[in-house]
Amino acid sequence: MIRQSRQKKQPKPEILLIGLRSIGYEFETAVADIVDNSLAAGAKNVDIFWNSAGENPYFAICDDGIGMSDSELDAAMDFGTEKIRDFTNPMDLGRFGLGLNTASLSQCRCFTVITKRFGMMSGSTWDIDEITRTHDWTLINLTQDEIDQIPQAEYLKDKDSGTIVIWTNFDKIRESTNNFANTFDTLAISSREYCALVFHRFYKHVAIRFNGQRVAKRDPFLEGFDNVKTLRPERIPFKGQQIEVQAYRMPAIADLTKEQKDLVGGADSLKSEQGIYIYRNKRLIVWGKWLRIEHKTVYSHLARVRIDIPATLDKEWSLDVKKSSAIIPDAIKRKLYAQINEVLELSTRRVRYDGEQEVSKGVSRVWIRKMLEDQTVTYTLNDEHPILRELLEQLDPTQRKMLTTYLRDIQNYVPTAKMRDDVSDKLEVINGRQTITKDEKREDLISRVRAVAHGNRAASAACLDLQLKWEPFSDLAEDRDAILEECIDGIQ
Repeated sequence: MIRQSRQKKQPKPEILLIGLRSIGYEFETAVADIVDNSLAAGAKNVDIFWNSAGENPYFAICDDGIGMSDSELDAAMDFGTEKIRDFTNPMDLGRFGLGLNTASLSQCRCFTVITKRFGMMSGSTWDIDEITRTHDWTLINLTQDEIDQIPQAEYLKDKDSGTIVIWTNFDKIRESTNNFANTFDTLAISSREYCALVFHRFYKHVAIRFNGQRVAKRDPFLEGFDNVKTLRPERIPFKGQQIEVQAYRMPAIADLTKEQKDLVGGADSLKSEQGIYIYRNKRLIVWGKWLRIEHKTVYSHLARVRIDIPATLDKEWSLDVKKSSAIIPDAIKRKLYAQINEVLELSTRRVRYDGEQEVSKGVSRVWIRKMLEDQTVTYTLNDEHPILRELLEQLDPTQRKMLTTYLRDIQNYVPTAKMRDDVSDKLEVINGRQTITKDEKREDLISRVRAVAHGNRAASAACLDLQLKWEPFSDLAEDRDAILEECIDGIQ
């Protein structure tokens, strides 16, 4: 019998680190991975500071959590801990025990951890240049004097406990740009917006600040607002655990208040971030996608589905090291179809309602749709529009002819073929998209009436009544009397 020969192999650290640094972290996902550790440590405040100027730029993530003892810091600096086998802490947002090291070294060549517990401080540094020089896993343990020289070390001075992670020597960023400071600042600000969304469900309990500015409050579901349609919640049993599912039909852009626009991250995000939102221990993992269950369309953009999964099912959901991707198990997909189909139907109805309103009777339109005998459709500008009629009356014959010729060219050369291609390519044609609120339309209407009638009641009433018959002001007709008073208020 031939005996097997076994040999212990020790990978070269400088070579292995090249692979670990290329796992695929973006700057903002790396920052979020460090913030995960702060939340798991029970922090109430996470303060992030950066300085892109000077010879030694740095990025520091500081918290007032429970901190670590010397032995716990030593274990945390290992590449891989036992966290993968411990999911008893519902606030533990870690997965493989690799995040601190891989996230940090993915962005810089040197990072330091300073921690404090019960008034005792300790610190350690991984420096790729030192590892390359020694060809060994050389962890640098810092003296108190060395700790005092670390940027933002004073953050822990008046605290009983807490931790600081400091990144320095940003080789990748320097190699990617000719303007390091500008690029670094941009990445830091992008990380602030990313953290605002990813940790939005922690907003009430944890304050996350970037250079002293707290991240904005975000709510991608606008919970509690009357114009949001909330479907019945569902619990899906899976391998002895519960998957919680909640679907929402969001308001149309025209129905959003300023507060709501700010909460969802801007009106444009309403369409770009439709789809499924997957949370692990309330931390957002994946969003703005349908994950091969559906496709993004103009009709589905008001649909959002929140899915909460427990950390014990990470393997089944193929959660990656970066906690930025996941795959829905087939058994769960089948049980999601009913909720998703229902919210998609509600979204479609609301979007189609806007289209039906455009052709509803009783309102005069800028464009007129005509069905021809050969079953083709043509859209022509409405030459009865009061603004157009008033303008034509004020022009001389030559100017009038030039204007009518130009308007005819607009009608005849609408790029319908290109619009069709854009829709086929799943691009959104934004012409005609209603992005202004009723309040903004109201101000525009009052301004127009005042410009024409100069505060005269009779003239204002006539002008206002005419405008209310036309788009885009027809939906303000119910406020006619109040608007009239505003048109003449302060002028007569």
